[in-house]
Amino acid sequence: MTGDEREERVAAAAAAALQVPGVAFLKPGLAGRLRASASALARAEKGPDRRRADPTAGVRVRQGTPWTAEVHIVLQRGHRALDVTRAVRSAVADSFGETPVRVTVTVSGMV
Repeated sequence: MTGDEREERVAAAAAAALQVPGVAFLKPGLAGRLRASASALARAEKGPDRRRADPTAGVRVRQGTPWTAEVHIVLQRGHRALDVTRAVRSAVADSFGETPVRVTVTVSGMV
């Protein structure tokens, strides 16, 4: 798998998850937050950075048999977590097309 192919899968999975009603936004897991912190420190040395946060930071994809997609979401109040996580799992799996994928959805909070 090339880096571009992986990025395309991550972007497609993130877009699919964000379209599910009840998903407020994607939230990176611990590894993503640590990477972001290291990047922020490096950018701080170069001066202020006004770029927006990475919209795919809450999605991690690994190639294998089957592929694995991990999605971390924050819910909007008024939506049942079970219904939203099932819908996110289905949407992300559909974004992979015919490629078999195991999707894990983690709810990180509610707003």
